[in-house]
Amino acid sequence: MLRLLLVHLPLALAVATTCPYANSTGDTLTSGKYCTPGVSVCRVNALCSEVWRSVSPVTTKITRLASIGNLSSYEATKLLVQNCSSGFRLDPTAFALPPSLTVFGLENCPMQGPMPSVSWPLSLTELNGSLVTIPRGLPLSLEELSVERNQLRVLKDVDLTRTQKAYFGGNPLTVLSRVHFSKSLQLFKCNGCNFVLFVVDTKSFEALDALPAFDPATQLGLLVESINSDAAYCVNTIKGTIRMLHAKYPVCVSGAYITTDRGGEPKCY
Repeated sequence: MLRLLLVHLPLALAVATTCPYANSTGDTLTSGKYCTPGVSVCRVNALCSEVWRSVSPVTTKITRLASIGNLSSYEATKLLVQNCSSGFRLDPTAFALPPSLTVFGLENCPMQGPMPSVSWPLSLTELNGSLVTIPRGLPLSLEELSVERNQLRVLKDVDLTRTQKAYFGGNPLTVLSRVHFSKSLQLFKCNGCNFVLFVVDTKSFEALDALPAFDPATQLGLLVESINSDAAYCVNTIKGTIRMLHAKYPVCVSGAYITTDRGGEPKCY
């Protein structure tokens, strides 16, 4: 018996040290090599041992995760995760999403650490998340962005020109700068947001100004708590012009159209 144990011990150690989720404080959601063959998605522990599996594509929300790892083999179009464990994170070295994903949601999953760099699926149309910053490189296919009730303080350099519905309510937002919208926009909801700096280009201003006042029945329109832009700062520093959004919110409108490339670098046109 002792001899058998000594033979298997190095193998066990090798498995443990090669598990990419060894630092996870709980279960990690993943797909592919660490799951039973034929399984759509599974949960593994810090030793990469499978502790839960789903044979069919996930149609309900997955709960109590400590982290999300490599999901590049996940074949369903939707993934909704909620009520995560304390210390939840997207694994900084392994996190990956499949190209087929259209809806990705994190509900009541306060994230520890920054959002890792990720290649967002070009088919993604909805992103709902517990975020402290807006991820870079969001695909232009994104039709709905919901990041309500997070800790966002600044919205900056985000291209939402294809976005139809944007939910930012419940964040301590005070700054919106160079976030780009188009006439596709149907909803800008930022209830409770008190902006002290609000800078957009002309096309984005026109898209926001074209929205009606928020209608609770249709859940469409423009809703903010307040916008107070400093005219001197706008003119002298931004080189912009104060224009009144909905005839009551002073917004700094910049002359140039500024967007960001997929790496997040500003580009002017």
